[in-house]
Amino acid sequence: MSITDLNTQSLVSTLTNHSAADQAPPFCLYIHGFKSSPLSSKAELTQGFWQKIFGPGLFYAPDVNLPPLDAIKHLEACYQQHLAALPECQRIIIGSSLGGFYATSLVNRFGGRAVLINPACYPQNLLKDYIGCHKNPYTGKTFEVLAEYPTHLASLFEPIIQFPQRFLVLLETGDEVLDVKEAYQRFHSSQLIITGGGDHRYQNYDRHLSAIRNFLAKSDNSLTQPIANSPHFTTEP
Repeated sequence: MSITDLNTQSLVSTLTNHSAADQAPPFCLYIHGFKSSPLSSKAELTQGFWQKIFGPGLFYAPDVNLPPLDAIKHLEACYQQHLAALPECQRIIIGSSLGGFYATSLVNRFGGRAVLINPACYPQNLLKDYIGCHKNPYTGKTFEVLAEYPTHLASLFEPIIQFPQRFLVLLETGDEVLDVKEAYQRFHSSQLIITGGGDHRYQNYDRHLSAIRNFLAKSDNSLTQPIANSPHFTTEP
């Protein structure tokens, strides 16, 4: 599926059919993952998708190849600059892998909604295996993961997801880095789309842009409404 296949006219109509206060178009803050970049294929695809629907100037993908405490401080500043003044339903964060962890923290504390792509739910445990020097494949720059970074990530962990309806979680069972069961258990009350196969890069992202489109069309009221007892998820081959 390409972005030209999306029914953008229908989406824009739905999103603007609210009160005058809700008519501002949504802004997307995209957060890349560990050893990734704003130049990743998912970031560029998301930017093209966003621009196709809403026009230019409503998308920002910061470089968060930073120590965890510096990264979250930078993202909080980005949130305040780009999202804080918007109505809840127009504050959108899309986070991939470690970016999904940061997105969860921001939405849980400040509001809005998030799309999480193969999110790292407990990176404080995973990062222990990455202590040392690494090279970013996008920028060619080397960086070091220090021994204290897992502890810093643990301090950012949000133990309770206050409003599960604010999250759309995209998972591929072939993820070779993260345990899909962890994300399923943590976000079992959110909207989940679980696709068989794939890998940590999330190979089927372009197929699910329409699901993101539908998630964006939800009303502001639905973000805090009680949810059904049964999990809301879709499985695909």
